[in-house]
Amino acid sequence: MLLWSSCMNCDHTQAKYHNRGIARYPINFEMFFYISKLIELWRVIIMLKIMYALITYDDLVYSHGISGLSEKSYDHHAILKVHFVAETDKGIIFSALVDDSKSLHFKSLSTPLVNVSYRIIRNRKPPRHPVSPSLKSMRKYRRTMKNLMMTEKNWKQFIDPKNCILSQCYY
Repeated sequence: MLLWSSCMNCDHTQAKYHNRGIARYPINFEMFFYISKLIELWRVIIMLKIMYALITYDDLVYSHGISGLSEKSYDHHAILKVHFVAETDKGIIFSALVDDSKSLHFKSLSTPLVNVSYRIIRNRKPPRHPVSPSLKSMRKYRRTMKNLMMTEKNWKQFIDPKNCILSQCYY
């Protein structure tokens, strides 16, 4: 299946020559599908952030544990998923995947959170192309290309190490 896209190399006179008004060149379906997936991921990934916070033990009872924090909104951010990090004398430190665009769909969180910090994840550098075109190296290359951007499925691999979180947030 071939799709058509505008040609950027043709000017107005050459476009008349092609008899369509705009010069066009074929794009195969795989390329179109790949480009549309990248645009879709870009829209999703811009809004996703990781939030680190501490919830006190008294407030933890009212929120029905850490899992009760998911699907709530806090400070104009929607909390999508929650992950336990550490336990301290003051309360429990957790990380959460938050989204800016979905905050209107969830109920607001009634319990206060302490030492809230947000981390915007930058996209990682892409790996080098494999030297040998073997099937194993190509599979590994595709797998690493999928894990460059943070999504709802792979967000836990972007969480900072435990000792780094504890030292940065002064818990």
